[in-house]
Amino acid sequence: MKRNFSVWMKIIGLEVLVIFFFTVNGIFVSISEPSNEFLKYLGIVPLAIGILSYLFITKKWKFYFSKNKLFSLRKSLLLSGPLVLIVILLFIGNGGIASTPISTLLVMLVTQIAVVAFVEEMVIRGFMLNMLCVNNVKVAVFVSSGLFAITHSLQLLSGHWNIPSYKYSMHSL
Repeated sequence: MKRNFSVWMKIIGLEVLVIFFFTVNGIFVSISEPSNEFLKYLGIVPLAIGILSYLFITKKWKFYFSKNKLFSLRKSLLLSGPLVLIVILLFIGNGGIASTPISTLLVMLVTQIAVVAFVEEMVIRGFMLNMLCVNNVKVAVFVSSGLFAITHSLQLLSGHWNIPSYKYSMHSL
């Protein structure tokens, strides 16, 4: 029983930590309105560095990123198919890339993958899901999905709100 309480406290702590960093980042972006895409996510960089440091210091990098945890290329393509379809539909619906320079798109892509996606995936699917799966896989998936939706719903508060992100958050539930 004590172990369950400890796990839930860690889960709550991780979620509060993510909410704190995303909220501070949203406040920074709302006040400063940076033009550089990387600067729009600067507030999340310390959390990403903290997670990387934890993984290297504790030598748990291999636990989360081993070859045994990867899907085959065929299965990866199959599982990513719905996401690719959504991106294509958004691309068509928005009329393409418009006049955004390719360099800006590349900075945004690298920033989204290296900072935002890394933090979200490590906290929600890496740490939380692994802690919760020990007891009950169904509860683990439901709780981590709910927390993933809450984390993405922070965009409503941070000024980065858009319809696809809101729908994505709700579909994760």
